[in-house]
Amino acid sequence: MKTITILGGNGYVGRKCVKRLLLNDSNAVVNVISRRGLDLEKLELGKEYFSRINNVIADSLNPEDYKDVLLSSTGVIHSIGALMTLADKNSKNSYEMKNKQSALRPAKFINDNSQLEKINFVYISAQRGITFPLSLLFKGYIETKRETENELKKLNRLSVTILKPGIIKDKLTRPEVTPLYNIVNITSKIEKTYLNKVCSNIGESLQLPSEGTELEVLAEVAALSALGLVERKEFSSLDLQEYKLGDK
Repeated sequence: MKTITILGGNGYVGRKCVKRLLLNDSNAVVNVISRRGLDLEKLELGKEYFSRINNVIADSLNPEDYKDVLLSSTGVIHSIGALMTLADKNSKNSYEMKNKQSALRPAKFINDNSQLEKINFVYISAQRGITFPLSLLFKGYIETKRETENELKKLNRLSVTILKPGIIKDKLTRPEVTPLYNIVNITSKIEKTYLNKVCSNIGESLQLPSEGTELEVLAEVAALSALGLVERKEFSSLDLQEYKLGDK
């Protein structure tokens, strides 16, 4: 039986990952770590699924508080993140804490204490940061994502998968994002077709938006990776955009 822990399981991405895990594996148990607890009704699933959800109210920054849950897990999905913040690095709302330490602390705890040979650890990162000139003010967003990716890859007891989505769209829960999602995809095509001929690195230099990502796809790939059903260890925004539900 697979036991998957989702860090930030009550969030926009986390809830969808919970749903995909329950639907993809009829025996999987899902531990949801969040500060407020998961509202089960928001999953839009029958109550027969609820018995396989372990709702744990805890702060992901303090793995000792939920160590029994972590050490019983065969897979972990990290779905916590701050997009735009100017909070001091020691604040719980900072890039350092939300994007980095909320993943590294539980990951290192597992790496040091788990008795299992390998734990699947899925980190939901980002393809690019916030677009110039806002990138000058909010550069910590992508910097902490990349730092976390590199640190996770050093942990030898974890089998790490990095997902790098673009702007995330879900037409049911956040239809207002759809116009921006479409604009971003047009911008990405212009970059690849024209701008790269002028300067091959212009997209990275200006942190131009990358391909958008469907929430359903992101959650599907995260769930399958945590269950150990996907061999690839990194998915770019283009990989996610081209992914077809049902692929493994």
